[in-house]
Amino acid sequence: MMTPHALEAMNGDVVLAGTVWLPATGRPSRTGADAPPVRGRPTRDNDVLFRPIRERFLDVGVAVTSFDKRGVGESGGSWLDAGIEDQAADLRRSVDAARELVPDVPVGLFGHSQGGWVVLEAARAVEPSFVITNSGPAVSPKRQELFSTANRLRSARWSPARIRDGLTLMHSLLDRASEGAAFPDVESWMQAPERAALAADLVAAGVFVPDTDALWSFTTSIIDHDPHDALAALDVPLLRGLRPGRRGRARRPERRGVAVARASRPARAAHHPGGDHRLQLPPWRGIRAPVIRPCSGSSSPARLAALAR
Repeated sequence: MMTPHALEAMNGDVVLAGTVWLPATGRPSRTGADAPPVRGRPTRDNDVLFRPIRERFLDVGVAVTSFDKRGVGESGGSWLDAGIEDQAADLRRSVDAARELVPDVPVGLFGHSQGGWVVLEAARAVEPSFVITNSGPAVSPKRQELFSTANRLRSARWSPARIRDGLTLMHSLLDRASEGAAFPDVESWMQAPERAALAADLVAAGVFVPDTDALWSFTTSIIDHDPHDALAALDVPLLRGLRPGRRGRARRPERRGVAVARASRPARAAHHPGGDHRLQLPPWRGIRAPVIRPCSGSSSPARLAALAR
């Protein structure tokens, strides 16, 4: 039976609350890292996603640590005030705290969605034995959001002309985020008669439209984060879990991550046809187990895993 231990870390004046789970065998031979949360308000369990992942690590003797995102659960602060670099610093502090409970074992990092950017950024300081990104983009948030918008609008059966209009509006909106435009100016621009109806339709289609001052501020802080340098600097095994496109290949923005990573170290892309953003398959009962096995074997000695979202 796994053994949970409460965890508390500090990043400046922000308290980060989490848990370290130890395998039933007692002291782990290695530690696995639980990636930070995805965009929004996930706790250390990330809804139901992280529990089966945690169990898989524990089954092979890897301890696991995960924490509540800022302003969520028992953690202080606000997730809206933390860009990618801030979240990476939170992860580093949490791993340091976990190492006090599980000393002298290698560490690995697992990041889902936005956590993919976070674990790559954190890897420079954590010096992990492996990194796993699950649906973690290898391009900037701006490129990823535009890519995601196009997919959502196609799924919503928008016409090609309407999709072009929607993408044009989103491109202009995110360009304003890159420029650091003030939210009142952006809000007035979006509410102009020639844009208001289309903006409302984008929201109804599930597109990410930052429509509050706090969400806009968060968007401006992350929108142009580029993981290229972090990927290029990575010198440990990298596994990227991807959902293939309609033709069975990894989507173009995701292929970039494998290409950059393979330039200097072992990199593997695990494709899961039919999966959703979490790489779950019907009936949506958890991530596909094969994602974990390639980085938990003898070729990767980590015995503590830190999960991020």
